[in-house]
Amino acid sequence: MLQGEPKAIPWTHVTPLRTAVDAWAHQDVRPGDVVCWPTNLGWMMGPWLVFAALLNGATIALYQVSAMHVVQTSPCTSTNSFVGVLRLT
Repeated sequence: MLQGEPKAIPWTHVTPLRTAVDAWAHQDVRPGDVVCWPTNLGWMMGPWLVFAALLNGATIALYQVSAMHVVQTSPCTSTNSFVGVLRLT
């Protein structure tokens, strides 16, 4: 059971760069890749996805389903969801 107030994750001005470096070094995110992660912007992995993919020149696969649905299927192969892409040029 969770108790107490929600805890914030500290983000600084360096965080976007750090997430991009970590994605490049640990997840092998490179220009031209398509990154898909079951998350939303309200959770810490949402901003991670945006920074890690776009700062490395990758494309984000977006889908229109709830995170709970994605966990039960697969975010990149679900036939019941709309998948779009987001890329900076």
